[in-house]
Amino acid sequence: MGCPAFDLVRLFGTCLSGRYRQLHWKELLEQFYAYLVEEVANGEMPYTLEQLNESYRRCLPLGLFFALFDILPFFDEVLKCSEEDKKEKEIDILIEKMECALDDLVVYHERNVKLREQGKVSSTSKEEKGAAS
Repeated sequence: MGCPAFDLVRLFGTCLSGRYRQLHWKELLEQFYAYLVEEVANGEMPYTLEQLNESYRRCLPLGLFFALFDILPFFDEVLKCSEEDKKEKEIDILIEKMECALDDLVVYHERNVKLREQGKVSSTSKEEKGAAS
């Protein structure tokens, strides 16, 4: 089984506006976690909400990098549109999504590198193992 945080990064990165994703990712993870708790019912939770949040932040650079490649084909489709107003609007939406993704990719990569350098996390920490299983 893969890392749910990585899947959520790609889902949010491709399906939401960049700004909405930046502002609401924690709330969306909380909602996802609540659904998971409901599904697991009386079973043992595989990870905590805090572990999911940290895993999301760690997966964000690579997940958004891959999401950019998911977004690129939409430009081809938009460019085929004969309605210039609609085409311009759709291109603006895609550019906003990509600009926010690139901004966050850099910010979270730098954050993750700093944490590793400070010895606060390793690439195989207990939190990451818990959220990845």
